[in-house]
Amino acid sequence: SDCFTINSDNVYLDCHGNTIKYPYGVGSSTGAGDSWASNPNGSAIKIINSSNVFLKECNIVEIGNSSSDENYAVYVIGGNNITIIDSNISNNNSASIFFDYGSDGEYNLINSNINSSTFRGIETDPDVWSKGTLNFYNYLDLVIKDDQMNPLKGALVVITDKNGDEVFFGFSDINGKIEVVLKDYSESYLVNPDGVNYTFNPYTINVSKSGFDPYSQSVGVEETVELDVVLTDCIDCGCVNNEDCDDGFYCNGAEYCDGNNDCQAGTTVDCSDGVGCTDDSCNEVI
Repeated sequence: SDCFTINSDNVYLDCHGNTIKYPYGVGSSTGAGDSWASNPNGSAIKIINSSNVFLKECNIVEIGNSSSDENYAVYVIGGNNITIIDSNISNNNSASIFFDYGSDGEYNLINSNINSSTFRGIETDPDVWSKGTLNFYNYLDLVIKDDQMNPLKGALVVITDKNGDEVFFGFSDINGKIEVVLKDYSESYLVNPDGVNYTFNPYTINVSKSGFDPYSQSVGVEETVELDVVLTDCIDCGCVNNEDCDDGFYCNGAEYCDGNNDCQAGTTVDCSDGVGCTDDSCNEVI
């Protein structure tokens, strides 16, 4: 029997690192026009026509050594937006995750390890082919520092994929850290004649902060990546905003940064009171 059966939308199952152990079993045949895998026994988690299901920090292990290759750790029928996060899923002989007929949605693995996955199709009946897509994601953990190894808060991080499309825009926190979830690749199975496997690597990381030279690096996320980014002081890199141009004096006006990243002088402050008998001037001390 199944350890868990999910047949409702918007379900969040957090295992908190605990292990689900499920006994191996053998599926039962329902006739020539159907498949034995349509009624498998012994799945750890069965998800039936459910959307927005999240499984987090689950270790799923098959007990024993089944002689059958028809036994699955996670068994999915239909549904959409099913996401497995920070989990390890393994069994002994067959696919860790099996997507049966009608599984046409988006399915996501984030920083999770599996043996393999399978989508089911029937060549003689393309209307019931499983045409879903399995997306593989990993973490990119960045720590932004200056050349003295001090963390930098507020560094701008922009990440683009291999086609130059922007996939992330954000700022480092007080510890210089920022965590991004990036798609490694998407897999559409051969049961879908239009399906292809598509990778989004390599990504380009661009980091900038006022007063520092910009940083750029290409990186792949075939697995979780931890990366220290060191920004060096900028000697002649122009301005980024008006604050970069401020000379600290009031009377000569407010300097500003133009569209070419060059500082421009401000307009001198006019202190005239309109009375010809007085000599008016701007005093920095007052």
